[in-house]
Amino acid sequence: MPLKQISGSLRHALALSRGYLESLLKSRAPVTPDAFQPATFATKCAYGLGQASEGMKTNAFSLFTLFYYNQILGLDGALTGMALGIALVIDAIVDPLVGWLSDSWRSRFGRRHPFMYASILPLALGFSLLFNPIVTSQEGLFIWLIVFACISRVSISMFFIPHVALGAELSVDFQERTSIVGYRQVFSILGGATVVLLGFGVFLADQEIRSGALDHTSYGAMGITLAVVMASCMLISALGTQNRVPYLYQVPDGAPRHTAWGILGSMYQQFRGILGNRSFCALFFGVLILYVMVGVDAALYLHVTTFFWQITSTEQMYFWAIFSLGSILGGLSTTKLSEWFEKRTLLIFGTVGWAFFQMLPTVLRLLEALPENRDSALFPFLAAVSFAKGLVVVQAWIMYGSMMADVADEYDLETGRRSEGILFAAVSFSNQAMTGLGTIIAGFILSFLEWPTGAHVDVSTIDPSKVALMGLFYGPAIGGFALFSMLFFLAYGIDKRRHTEIRAMLQSR
Repeated sequence: MPLKQISGSLRHALALSRGYLESLLKSRAPVTPDAFQPATFATKCAYGLGQASEGMKTNAFSLFTLFYYNQILGLDGALTGMALGIALVIDAIVDPLVGWLSDSWRSRFGRRHPFMYASILPLALGFSLLFNPIVTSQEGLFIWLIVFACISRVSISMFFIPHVALGAELSVDFQERTSIVGYRQVFSILGGATVVLLGFGVFLADQEIRSGALDHTSYGAMGITLAVVMASCMLISALGTQNRVPYLYQVPDGAPRHTAWGILGSMYQQFRGILGNRSFCALFFGVLILYVMVGVDAALYLHVTTFFWQITSTEQMYFWAIFSLGSILGGLSTTKLSEWFEKRTLLIFGTVGWAFFQMLPTVLRLLEALPENRDSALFPFLAAVSFAKGLVVVQAWIMYGSMMADVADEYDLETGRRSEGILFAAVSFSNQAMTGLGTIIAGFILSFLEWPTGAHVDVSTIDPSKVALMGLFYGPAIGGFALFSMLFFLAYGIDKRRHTEIRAMLQSR
């Protein structure tokens, strides 16, 4: 059985990794904070590779999960959206606990790495089974989706939260942090592109008479393959950054240990303290609004591209390659742009730019200002929009991560506690919860439209008014949320001058 082979291979790889870690830990002497060394190119690449797994998970869930369960397996749209939303909310609840634990963990492997290693095997098994259900009833599919979406999401969060927090610790320099986040985002883009290339280019390649996305026989093998690739990226990233542990902050030996109630009480007190930081609240609530938009966008993407634009799997692959190229070029320019502009300015620019290019093609289609679907003149326009969207949205992605690392410094100055894990977990909590809300909304949109299900469905059999409403929900309706998030981002208060002051005061403590 493929799943048994995967499990055996991963156990073997983890056993080899344990031996490597034992020798690595024995060979390194303790290092004082004063001996902090900048991260090397190899370390940045190893660190960035871990984000590829998050990019793969995000794209796999965004592109295929709702479409597979609703359109291919026939699970009711509202039930599909609800199941995915429940999984996201459960994941959101777990995130702060993982963040708090990784901030407080004491071990010879450091604060972050134990969680990164522990997440690998559950992720591989859970994600493989997500796309290989053995049930067919509505109730069975609903429960199966909840269970294995939860396992997959919680497992990746056990890696992702400590991994992102680790990035904030790899450098104390204002500009260098942007570079490190840039590596992370570039690998995230490459991971997402890998899902698209394997999905649309290999497993769901177009057939003669219909889109390959409607081929129900290929999703299982695709899920297993992606699970193995994600697990491999996570393992290599954890091993490749393990040698940084001696240079990082360690929880003092005398720090108190907590009971379960003590953990909850400590988390509550820290959240109260975090919400007193203006810059954190600006990012927290701004991104919270954005992720409702992201949830609807992600859940409806394959429905819109398949039925509204009638894009083939091959064209899907090209569009994502073009989007990824734009994102990589935008990411490479971000470090230089951050020297010329404040991070907040670039965050707002990326957010508004993404919303504009999200709405533009749909609005023009509804106004009948674009060529008809399948017209050769339409492809270059949609490709140009994909490139432009990637070019601008990466500015927001990178600046957001870099700005949150700066908030961690300000919070340290205010409280004397390094809390990167709980900070990123708090934002991840809001992201997951609001993305879950967006996914639930998308499911109810499909039910409201009475969208036909089944692999046999063709756009010619769908009421054109339903297709138009789908585009309206996908474009203008969700793009407008960006305007509200921008109002919160304007309240962010850490610029270059302020961060220099913060670092000076931290070093003089």
